[in-house]
Amino acid sequence: MKTQLLALESHDDLISVRDRMSWAKTPRILLVWPKGEKIGLRPLDLKMLERHARALGATLGLVTRDPHVRREAAALGLPVFESTRAAQQDDWPASKLPKSWRRRKSQRSSLRAMRDAARPPEAKWRTSLAVRVVFFALGVLAVLVIAAVFLPSAKITLSPESKTQSLTIPVVADPALQAVFIAGNIPAREATREISGSQNIPSTGAATIPETEAKGVARFRNLTTSAIQIPLGLVVQTLGSPPIRFVTTAAAEIPKGIGKTVDVPLESVDAGARGNLDVDMIQAIEGPLGLTLAVTNPAPTTGGTESKVDAPSAADRERVRSVLMAFLRVQVQEEMLEGLPSGSVVFPASVRDVLVLEETYDPPAGKTGESLSLTMRVKYGAQYASGDDLNELAALALAASVEDGFSAAFAPLSFKPIGIPSTDETGRTSFELQVERRIQRVVDVRQVLALTQGRRVELAQAQLKNSFALSSPPQISMSPAWWPWLPLAPFRIQVVIQ
Repeated sequence: MKTQLLALESHDDLISVRDRMSWAKTPRILLVWPKGEKIGLRPLDLKMLERHARALGATLGLVTRDPHVRREAAALGLPVFESTRAAQQDDWPASKLPKSWRRRKSQRSSLRAMRDAARPPEAKWRTSLAVRVVFFALGVLAVLVIAAVFLPSAKITLSPESKTQSLTIPVVADPALQAVFIAGNIPAREATREISGSQNIPSTGAATIPETEAKGVARFRNLTTSAIQIPLGLVVQTLGSPPIRFVTTAAAEIPKGIGKTVDVPLESVDAGARGNLDVDMIQAIEGPLGLTLAVTNPAPTTGGTESKVDAPSAADRERVRSVLMAFLRVQVQEEMLEGLPSGSVVFPASVRDVLVLEETYDPPAGKTGESLSLTMRVKYGAQYASGDDLNELAALALAASVEDGFSAAFAPLSFKPIGIPSTDETGRTSFELQVERRIQRVVDVRQVLALTQGRRVELAQAQLKNSFALSSPPQISMSPAWWPWLPLAPFRIQVVIQ
């Protein structure tokens, strides 16, 4: 009978031995004591090991020469052997299991029989080679069917019938509004922009400019009894307003005595014909010498000349300003659009100059020149219709008038104003807006899938052509390209509407 040998070691105790016994699968369990070593098992431990062996359905035996262990084993009725060979050759005493344990073991045997009966042997047909080949073929066929359903993919490209939808919308831009209304009312928004420019025109006026100074002789008369020195550069003048001034060009001394005279050359301070005076026009002396001397010109002063040249007139200044302001007014409308949303419309009648920041004439007023140029920097303000508002209004109007069975195509809508916007005294601007877009016939993707799932490519194309109004034949591309049927799974079909 098979016997499980368990060689004990010095560190074994009750728990470790029980664990090792639990792994035994034989009806006999033999505990072998090591020679010369002491095992820490008490008599009570041997009793518990015996009971554990009974619970496992086995008989417990010992191999030891320790008299103390042999005595305890004899008291418990455990078989003891001199060696493992003797345990294998000698008969073991009959099991002293209690009746209740034998009954329990019998019941366990019955349960095992019931378990075996509940698991009948495998049917012979399941081990048949032919049956196995058939089932393998069915498995391969199932894999192929799944691949046929999920592997192919298709792309269907449709070009539905399309046409142009156009409308002419009367638009009113009102500064009091803040939102867009489908009736055609939109906000009139405000924009400002600085702009600079210059303008040049030929001079149409004329001016005279002095060329040479008038010359003559001044006669000084002594009013005192002393001699008086007349310095170079002494200023004498007429009594008119404004006075005409002259300066002496030489120094002189007037003899002492009342009424004594001396003649001194002089010339006018300012050039021009204004210095040509008649006799006795010079009568005043600037400075303290005017109290001791009298002066006059005994002969006319002559030689003062002037010439006539081109010069901007007041009318030229007004004209160049008017021309430049008109030019800036037009230019600012174009430059304002650069900073506004695309499609915005600036209202020409609302453009106004808010502030003149710079205004420079060349030549300045009173100067001469063959031409007159003006440089200006002006801040302008104007009302405008935002391109975003116009686009929103156009979309609302087109959506409200779209034909049944059609929808907007993917191309963006376009709009443009017709005529010149008109602004009234209340600041409201009216104009017409021409809007248009492409619309195409609606295609139901679910209907497309229902007409094409699982059909051959040629048949699916014919079904689509007969069911929808298309501008060009439907295109179907398969992946892999050689697969002749469209997929059965709808998620493997991609529908593209152009």
